[in-house]
Amino acid sequence: MIATILLCSVLFAAEPNEAGTETAKPQFQAKAGRDDSRIRFEQDGTTSVWDITSKTGIGHIILTKLIEKWPEKIVVRMHMKGLEFFQVTNDNLTVRWSVSNSGQGTLHSLWQDNKESPLPADSPFYADVKIVGKDGYFEVPLPSKMFEKNPKEIRLDWIDFYRR
Repeated sequence: MIATILLCSVLFAAEPNEAGTETAKPQFQAKAGRDDSRIRFEQDGTTSVWDITSKTGIGHIILTKLIEKWPEKIVVRMHMKGLEFFQVTNDNLTVRWSVSNSGQGTLHSLWQDNKESPLPADSPFYADVKIVGKDGYFEVPLPSKMFEKNPKEIRLDWIDFYRR
């Protein structure tokens, strides 16, 4: 069952109304695969921050853009104890990150045309995962190359090493 998340904290874009004043317009629609998954949108300067929590540690969210173009910079914060894998998928490719359970290494891979290949550090799809705080979160800057063709929607999938 797909649960639609009604977002209490949504990132809005200003849009002029008939009176010439600006009104807020939602930038994204989010649909979660599980009831325990939550996403909150924030703006940090020029960066759109997508803050995700998932009680069970397994889930996905499909994001549909309601604006003309995706933000230039997007960072995803995953509030989990481990990150067996996190991936982002657009119309035709998937980038996947896997963080070792010691937190000492990250595997990067690209799925395209039903083939997986490792991502070298000089790839435009490469992005480092940052671990913020001991009991904090994983921070993943999404590669802007994923949004180059301006897909209508993207999908985020994850599995936590330590499911609750």
